[in-house]
Amino acid sequence: MHNERSWEEVQTELADQSGESGILARSKAYKPYFLRFGRGVRIEEGCRFSHPGRIVLDDDTRINQGALIYGSGGIRLGRHCRIGPRTFIHSANHDISPSAEAFFERGYEYERVEIGDNCLISANVSILPGARLGAGCFVSCGGVVPRGLYEQNSFLTGVPARPRPRPTPEWHEAPAIAVIAAPESREAEAARLLVTSLGLPQVRVFAPDSPIPDSVHATLRLDGSEAEDDQWSISLPGRILDGDARLTHPFSMADTPLPSTGQHLVYPAIPENTAPETRAAILSLRAVLKRAEKGTANAPEELLILLWAFARQHSTSLEPFLDRLAAPHGLDTQPTTNSLIRKILDKAYGEKRLKRTLLTTLTAAGFPGGASVAARICKKYFSSSHEIVFALCLRCRTLLRAVWKERAQRLLKTPVPPVLGLYGLAAVMHGETEIHQQILSRLLSEDMYDAETGLIRNRSNSASYCYSPVLSGFLALTADQDIIADRLCSTTVRSRSWLVYEDADSDWKISTEHGTGAYVSPDRRQISSSLLTNWLDSLTVPDLEDGSYELNENNYSPNALILEQCWLALFRTMAAESGITLARILPWPQGYENALSITFDVDRNTSVEQARSLLDCQREHYNSACASWYFISEAEHSSGIPEFVRNNMQESGVHALGRRNETQGCGVTFHSGLRSDYWEGTRSIEWLERDNALYGEILSSQIGIPRPTLIDHGNTCRVTDVWLLPIRFPLEGATSDNSLDYFDRLGPRFEELLRLGGHAIICTHPDLRHGLLASLAERLDMRALWRVPVEAAVERCRRLLSYGAISTAETKDGGFALVSRYTIADVQVELFAPGAKKSRRICIQMNSGFPREVESCRQVEQNT
Repeated sequence: MHNERSWEEVQTELADQSGESGILARSKAYKPYFLRFGRGVRIEEGCRFSHPGRIVLDDDTRINQGALIYGSGGIRLGRHCRIGPRTFIHSANHDISPSAEAFFERGYEYERVEIGDNCLISANVSILPGARLGAGCFVSCGGVVPRGLYEQNSFLTGVPARPRPRPTPEWHEAPAIAVIAAPESREAEAARLLVTSLGLPQVRVFAPDSPIPDSVHATLRLDGSEAEDDQWSISLPGRILDGDARLTHPFSMADTPLPSTGQHLVYPAIPENTAPETRAAILSLRAVLKRAEKGTANAPEELLILLWAFARQHSTSLEPFLDRLAAPHGLDTQPTTNSLIRKILDKAYGEKRLKRTLLTTLTAAGFPGGASVAARICKKYFSSSHEIVFALCLRCRTLLRAVWKERAQRLLKTPVPPVLGLYGLAAVMHGETEIHQQILSRLLSEDMYDAETGLIRNRSNSASYCYSPVLSGFLALTADQDIIADRLCSTTVRSRSWLVYEDADSDWKISTEHGTGAYVSPDRRQISSSLLTNWLDSLTVPDLEDGSYELNENNYSPNALILEQCWLALFRTMAAESGITLARILPWPQGYENALSITFDVDRNTSVEQARSLLDCQREHYNSACASWYFISEAEHSSGIPEFVRNNMQESGVHALGRRNETQGCGVTFHSGLRSDYWEGTRSIEWLERDNALYGEILSSQIGIPRPTLIDHGNTCRVTDVWLLPIRFPLEGATSDNSLDYFDRLGPRFEELLRLGGHAIICTHPDLRHGLLASLAERLDMRALWRVPVEAAVERCRRLLSYGAISTAETKDGGFALVSRYTIADVQVELFAPGAKKSRRICIQMNSGFPREVESCRQVEQNT
């Protein structure tokens, strides 16, 4: 980040300026220097800061006169924090361990300090490195808070400061809507997940034989039993609707499109006894396809060589794979030998001298005994132009023999896999078995073939692997064609069927392809079972058995969020019919409509300089420490990178190669490289649960916001213990990208997710061109985006939306109050009043265990 003046100069000039003019001047001038400088931050006169680039001041933080804050180890002050006069906050200590060195000769020990939302720090308080105060904490005047974790609402006094117990009032839960479902049934788990997903604290799930509280005004039966006249129920499947029909929304009467049919792309597992050349062919072909579709593949000529190799096999079973491979470059999936040769030699025909040389070579090769002459010409003019020699060898078998005889020793001694692949392809075409076997044996030798991963190395004993289309083509022609075909083209389609209600006098029935129908029948108080079935399908983690999952564009369709609008309309209808106001908890703080996080997958060498530059980018363009870094334990990176990240208020997590990584207490993303297991559906999620991971990923569906999902083993069905992330959006296809073209392929889905109030997560790597992040920032409406690390978004959703985290209690005047397990700042509540055309929003502060009357909150309401 470029600032014309140093921080010391700006602070010296403005720190002691008094009055409102001083506060305004500091707010304007200080902002570029802080990691985050939130809305409404007020800094009184006489305050001093060091290392502001490692300090987060969240919205409406107020710091009173004379505070001294040292941010070298990282400091976060939460929303609405009040910091008293002469408070001292430090995030680094001198090394005071026993040592022969004097104190001034030693370094520092850094530990970040976190002060949660809605905390009150009195005058003359000292907060020492490593102190972490939960939301709603109070520290009395003169207190000294040492290193440690202090729970929310802690009342701290003394030296050192100790928490005192504080009583909370008694209250009784009073739900307004009951959902009846058999205990431990799929419907009961679905109902709890639905309440979590929608944020409806007035809705509770009851067993059929459980007593229903008097506070309940409306009931939805999911247990299959007959509903009473005033109860809603689910209709069992009858006839179905398939296709692109549109369903009528019962509340707004607006057409709602059916969610798209999803596809799971799953590569079947490779049998353990598969020959090395077949295994290497399958894995390298998958990598070539992935790179081609990302736009990061080698030159189109190399892909054309691969397509030509497959065209010689005349295999119809590989057509879907070849279509996907050819599409990004508009290539012919069935190139002939002549067309391939012309394509390769077209580059060489640009110079007349070179054209004559090529014609001379071909002419010499055509005469008896002329192949050796042609080989000498190739050596003189095309010693490093292996593609040209390959094209010439395709014309003449004897030339191939002569060239190989001249080059074999050198090429086999220091093998370059793509080059060997070219000569191997020519040998296969001409039936030169001896050359073919020489090349294959060298590629599968111990120093070139990695038996653990099944991949060919880039060089002898190299740690990197070769994903060349040319090499893949040669291996594919050598390998078992049936196994290759079975392992490259596999798609599991998730079909969606619907039964709809056409009018008040008809039964559930099929609609025409472009017709309309209601998925809810208010007259009969019934909902279509397909609404429940397909919503669950969009959130259920697939059981992939031994397959390898491949993320595709269909996965980004926010089907779950679309269907949840239908469910919300249903509960609105039920509440309005009962004459009660329905409250919905929104996940993001007041003033924000959606959330944004940036994630860096550290799967290769990363330096502190790169990390510092990315931190500057966040500060300059995003005004926030909104990044999460996920490290591969085996990856090389400069020492101190994880510590540097944490000291700069970034999240540090695990980028998992598979279930062999330790993830306890960490956020987890999955590495998609061929060396990793990638995402394995239920196996991955259950591993995260056993390992007590902080959160993980679901790649089968765009769930919109962090939440649990569903695991269905047929005989058992349950909500996941671990919370999962929405699918991340890749920023670039390759580190060389200098535009957002790759990101724009999913741009409409990204915009749709933001429009639906979701959590958009950008996925990138530390070695990207940093200008891409700046370009993206220019596009975004920063006013509406809550910009935080992933962990912060997950934790807020967990505290607000977990089933039972927020409950309702009746008030003396017949209204209702919200009661939270946690202390949470700036909770947005959307209220749907009976008969109102629009919902309205209020903002409340929630203290753990204290009921907050919804209708009497002293906050500004806004129509939505």
